Amino acid sequence: MALLDDLKSESERRMRAELEKRRQQVPTQPQGQEEQHYQSRLLPAMTKMLSYLTQLADHLNYIKPNTRPQFTIPGCGNLDLQKQFGYRVSADSRQRLTRITLQFQCTGRLPLSFKVTPLSMANDLDAALVEHGLDFAIRDYRDGYQHLVGRHFEVRPKVPVTVQIDADMKNSRISLSFTNFESPSTSRTNCSPGEVTDPFLDDLGNYILRKSDKLTKLEIPDEIRERLRQRMEAEKQAERPRRGGLLAKLFRGTD
Repeated sequence: MALLDDLKSESERRMRAELEKRRQQVPTQPQGQEEQHYQSRLLPAMTKMLSYLTQLADHLNYIKPNTRPQFTIPGCGNLDLQKQFGYRVSADSRQRLTRITLQFQCTGRLPLSFKVTPLSMANDLDAALVEHGLDFAIRDYRDGYQHLVGRHFEVRPKVPVTVQIDADMKNSRISLSFTNFESPSTSRTNCSPGEVTDPFLDDLGNYILRKSDKLTKLEIPDEIRERLRQRMEAEKQAERPRRGGLLAKLFRGTD
């Protein structure tokens, strides 16, 4: 068996030599710049934010502070919300953290009732409320000729709020979005990893608790601006016939 053992040893030696040769021929791939920045800056900042929000949620769920939310449906009114509670924090991964989500509920006692015309605007609002997970009832609104001209809405005081934090590796930034925080919309801001300091996290916590508005970079979504503009224009158009009718009566009264 000595011959076989010698041949086996020689074969293994040559195989190891060939594998080593192949390994040396494959160029070492340098770590990408995005990955390097993620590991050195984005990941530590995201980890710090996750730790802060997790502790914040734990304390809030235990203490249950009295937090009164403000929620406006643009052009229609303010929803009567009384409390904010049920904080839950989740992350997509502990090892490769790219997204943090904070969710909570806002509730109240009285629903908000209103009508919206024209029908196109009412349908747009209907779609927006559905998209943002609001609890509401809707029925047709007709004019004196029984033409369908809009919708009656009754929005119940129950609003799910989501704060989402994403590691933007392409732009080396951290993006924050707030859905249903003050209206049925999503507002956004961003920061650099270096801005994630203890004072910044305090500002974020106080903003979530409605104690501060220091996150001044939040942008009003375009759809909210457009909805407000359309609502104001519709109200102006609705006022013109009424004013004309009143003037006509006044002039008839002088005959």
